Amino acid sequence: MFARTVSMRVKAGKARDLVAMIEAEFIPRLRREEGFQDALILVAADGTEAIGLSLWSQRSDVDRYERNAAVQMTRRLAEFLDAVGTPQVLQVWNSTFHQIDKPLRIGD
Repeated sequence: MFARTVSMRVKAGKARDLVAMIEAEFIPRLRREEGFQDALILVAADGTEAIGLSLWSQRSDVDRYERNAAVQMTRRLAEFLDAVGTPQVLQVWNSTFHQIDKPLRIGD
């Protein structure tokens, strides 16, 4: 399993609108993407920062998402954000919720 994370600096007073738009538009679209498993949106208590985290079955699923949908989705977020960080893709090694197939060695 792989996780794609992206940090976001949220415009003042826009955190609730950002999350509402993600729930209404992004989550349904993500559910249609091959290999999509789960998504979380983490928001700082003051609403100025957020982290988007999506979970994917295979690295190829993340790569396909990034080529096809991620750019359009990031553009849609622009009205709510002051800045978007560079996305990172990480291998998931542990979860209390998801079943994880552990790699044999780092980098697999």
